[in-house]
Amino acid sequence: MALLNTHKEVENLISAGVNKRMAEAILDLHVKNQDQLATKTDIEALKEATKTDIAILRSEMNSMKTELKSEIALVESRLESNINDVKKRC
Repeated sequence: MALLNTHKEVENLISAGVNKRMAEAILDLHVKNQDQLATKTDIEALKEATKTDIAILRSEMNSMKTELKSEIALVESRLESNINDVKKRC
């Protein structure tokens, strides 16, 4: 997080026409809330974590897809066997 030169910023606000008490209040509010701001590094870390999470989810989905295909093939096989049994009885 970049350090803020509050004295300089107060002076800049005063030069722009803001009175001193208001300039100090604005900077005080900014400083108090600065820890809630995301930095580029924070955003990059979140971006990388999201990419990792997506890769894990894709892998899990592919595994589930493979399992489902196997289960469907097994059900189809049993169904064909049952149909053939019924045909033999008729």
